[in-house]
Order: sequence, then C-alpha cells, then structure tokens
Amino acid sequence: MADDDEVTGPTGPLRLTYSELAERLGVSPEAARIRARRRGWPVGIGNDGKAVVTVWLSDLDDVSGRATTVRPPDDHPAVSGPEGGQVSGRMVELSALLEAQERIIQAEGRAAAAEAVVVELRAALEHERALGAEARAELRELRRPWWTRWLSGRTTG
Repeated sequence: MADDDEVTGPTGPLRLTYSELAERLGVSPEAARIRARRRGWPVGIGNDGKAVVTVWLSDLDDVSGRATTVRPPDDHPAVSGPEGGQVSGRMVELSALLEAQERIIQAEGRAAAAEAVVVELRAALEHERALGAEARAELRELRRPWWTRWLSGRTTG
C-alpha cells in the first residue's frame, strides 16, 4: 500500500451505545448519557433497541482530554485561571455554585411563569363551567312541555 492510501482511522461520526461511550470517556453509562444530552449529540435507537449516540471522533478527543477526577472536599489544588494566573479550587467551586444558583433562579422564574399560566387556566375553566351550568339550566327549561312554561309565565306575569 502506498503512503497516500494509508487509512489513519475513523474520522467521521461514530455511533456508540452509552456503555461504549462511557468506556471511551472513562465515566459511568449514566454520566455518558447526561454528557451526550448536554453536548447535544444526536441519539437514536440501534437495531438491537439500545440507544446509540452519534458523535464525531474530534468531539470525543476534546472531551476525553479533560480530566474529571473527583477529589475530596479538603483537597483544593491550584488550577490555571483565564489569564494564566493560579486560581484555587475553592474559586472554581464558587464559580460552579454561582452558575448553579443562576440556573436555579432561572428555573424558579420559569416555574413562577408556569404557575401564573395555571392560575389563568383555572379561572378560564371555572368560567367555562359556569357557562355550562347556565346552558344546562336553559336546556332543562326548554325541555319542559310548552304548556307548563306557558302556564308558569301567565301566573307570575
């Protein structure tokens, strides 16, 4: 085979189950599922009925290049900051907590908006129930024989 014909390996998209993806990333299958969802990787169903993630090899290289080790809470090594300076692990944790707090605030806002919609829908439902009750009463009146309606109208009028 000539040097030009050599195949250096797959460069296109890979179709991996969550277990295979987890093995490549060095995480649990559940963590691989969450990571695939966060990254927006397309997920389909394979011929065997298992979920299959379509991911580019370059994306896997980017993700697996990041070491995600769990450290005890007291172990906070210094890491490089955006300007190249050293930032303590506590600052990284604080940043993650602030991001989580922001997501919580946004979720609470969405929940409050959804609750307002629920209140509006309940009011509309009560209005529709009242209209239905009025319609049933009118229908009940119209189903009475004509002569009872005529007599009741003559005695009260």
